[in-house]
Amino acid sequence: MIKIIQWLRKNKLIAVLLSIAVYFCIVTFHDEVTQLAIRMRNAIGRDRYNEYLALGFLALLLPVLSILFYQSLRGGQRILKLALLIIVTAMMVVSFRLLMVYSIEAIHFVEYMIIAILLVPVLRSYGETVFWVTIFGVLDELFQYFFLVPTFEYFDFNDNVLNLLGAGAGAIIVFIFDGDVIEIQHKKWHRSPAILIGTSLLILFFFLLLTGKMTFNPAGIPGSENWFSLNRGTMPDGFWEEAYPGRRFHILKPFEGISVIYLLFLAFFGLDYLHFK
Repeated sequence: MIKIIQWLRKNKLIAVLLSIAVYFCIVTFHDEVTQLAIRMRNAIGRDRYNEYLALGFLALLLPVLSILFYQSLRGGQRILKLALLIIVTAMMVVSFRLLMVYSIEAIHFVEYMIIAILLVPVLRSYGETVFWVTIFGVLDELFQYFFLVPTFEYFDFNDNVLNLLGAGAGAIIVFIFDGDVIEIQHKKWHRSPAILIGTSLLILFFFLLLTGKMTFNPAGIPGSENWFSLNRGTMPDGFWEEAYPGRRFHILKPFEGISVIYLLFLAFFGLDYLHFK
C-alpha cells in the first residue's frame, strides 16, 4: 500500500484522472447497478439478499481490518492509529444498522473510500480530501433526487453520511500506511478552499431556508416563491421508520444530516494536525 501511495504522489495527474473515472462510473452506472440489485433481490428473496450481501461485505471487511490492525502496530502513533481504526469501524457498523435499508448500500463505503485513497496524495490533506469527496457525493445525490429518481420522497442525507464515512475510511487507511510518504499541509483556516467553500455552503443553506427559497415542507411556505423542497413527502415524526417487516431505520432530517456532516468534517480536518513525521 505504501508503494501505491508513493506512486500516486509522484503521478498526481493520473491519480486525479483515476478518481474522476471512478466517480463517473458511480454516477453513470448507478441506475444499472440498482436494477441489477432489484433483480437479484426478487430472484433470491429479500432476506437472503440482505444476508448474502452482508456476509460478502463482512468477508471483505475482516481481512482489511486485520491488515490495518497489523499496520497500526508498526511505526509511530500506534495508539492514535488504533483509536482511529476502531472509531471509523464503529461508525460504519452503526450506520450499517441505523441508516441503511438494504445491505447493498454498504457499497457507498467502498466507492468513496477508493476516491479518497486516490486523492489524499494529491491534495495532501485528510480534511480537504474528505470534504471534496463528500461534495462529489452530494452532487451525485442531488442528481438522483432531481433527475434520476424524481419520485423519491426526500433528499437522502443518509447516503451523504455513508459517502462521507467511506471517504473518511479512505483517509484513515492512508493515515495508517502513510509513514513519511506524504507531506501533509497544515493550512490556516482562511487559506483552506474546503473550509471557505464549506462555510459558504452552510451560509447559503440557511439563507435559502430563511428566505423561503428552499423548504423542508413539500407544499412550500404559503405566499413565498420557493424554488425547491428537500422533501417531496411528509417526514416521519418518530425516530424509527419501518422499511419492511423486520427492518427499521432512521431517516436523517435536514438539520440532523447537516450537523453530522459538518461535525465529521471538523474531525477529519483535525486529523491533518495529528499527522507527524
